[in-house]
Amino acid sequence: MLTASKLQVKRGFKTVVSDLNLDIQPRESLGLVGPNGAGKTSLLLAILGVIPSNGVIERTFTSFELGVVWQDRCLPLNVSVTSWLTYLSGIFNQPLDLELLERFNIRNDSKLIRTMSGGEAQKLAIVSAFFHKPKMLILDEPTVGLDLHSRREFLDLCRERIASGASILITSHIPSDISSISTRITNLTNTNHETGLLFSTSRALTKEELEDLARILEISHIHETSSGYFIQTDKDVFALIGNYSVGQNFSITSFSSL
Repeated sequence: MLTASKLQVKRGFKTVVSDLNLDIQPRESLGLVGPNGAGKTSLLLAILGVIPSNGVIERTFTSFELGVVWQDRCLPLNVSVTSWLTYLSGIFNQPLDLELLERFNIRNDSKLIRTMSGGEAQKLAIVSAFFHKPKMLILDEPTVGLDLHSRREFLDLCRERIASGASILITSHIPSDISSISTRITNLTNTNHETGLLFSTSRALTKEELEDLARILEISHIHETSSGYFIQTDKDVFALIGNYSVGQNFSITSFSSL
């Protein structure tokens, strides 16, 4: 669906992504994590061809098979919700998905998009991206501004699309969002080569849980520090930690690459 090899992205004179390899197949979701300035949004822009890059990018989807959500929504402001939904219906030659609108409490009315709250506009942006059931979804901080119910609906919708054969590339600063839908995670910190991962949890883990988690991650042990738990690894293990946390009734509250 989407592959990139030896990808390099610059913003001005600064290299924000260097020597990155990606491979996303149908029914896969790749999560991109990293602090502000790590190059997550720049990478998405480069993959879509919005900004130049060096390296090789191969896409097996068309523009009509793509859905995108940006963190700043990028919706037309001076048109009504009805006009916008009618436009989408026309370009994709599909009727309105009333169930999708209901899931995110979007009313098909004459309200101008510029008068919507941030959360309302974000829900409309999500509806717009998923409107035509795309094969490839690129999502940049998609849950920003969403209430808890809408966030859960969004994550459920992502899982449904993955089960239907779609591929997802997502960035988020919310660890549980990334871990709940990603089959793999790439950390853009330290030129994409992790030496370790520091994470905190919603409750303290027992000695038995730490030993069990270390076994699953195929490492010798997990270090407990004053800032959280440190794992020395060069692999993408965050999704494994997230999956383990579900069965043990705790959540990951923060993480960073070291």
